Amino acid sequence: MSTALKLSTLKHPVFEKLVVENICAGIQGTLAQLGPFKTEFKPHFFAATWQAPTPISVIVNIKQNEQPLQVRFHFDPKPVVEILEGMLGDKVDPESQDILDGVGEISNMIYGLIKTKASTAGFQFGMGRPEACFTKNLPTNVNPNGQSLVIPFTVNGGICHFEFIVFN
Repeated sequence: MSTALKLSTLKHPVFEKLVVENICAGIQGTLAQLGPFKTEFKPHFFAATWQAPTPISVIVNIKQNEQPLQVRFHFDPKPVVEILEGMLGDKVDPESQDILDGVGEISNMIYGLIKTKASTAGFQFGMGRPEACFTKNLPTNVNPNGQSLVIPFTVNGGICHFEFIVFN
């Protein structure tokens, strides 16, 4: 049984094409500010259940018009290490707290630019505090009744995902 949802069943405005474009522009714009990283987007998809295949995740709990939403970033360690070593000028251990702190900061920067771009298109997203963790430590029932927009992308060949969850 497929976990993909039909687009016609998704009524929330965050699933609109314009929002997807603003998310991609926010990701690409932030990464371009951080260095010469090659970013490529894959076709987005919708899912009722989905498991991130990458080991590092960041959760940002937000609201839009009082509706709870959740933004998640999922990263392969390779591009995160490249970005952080470029920012810090020092080696970063992909199994350390340093990588979690750094990926939280990168995600905060990306989310800030997504918010700015989305607001110019008429979408207002609330403030949120990024919480970074290793994906294996994600709470198991964080999305019990939600729908997700998943945007896969690569950064210098490393697989990453942006996930936007709307709770029912």
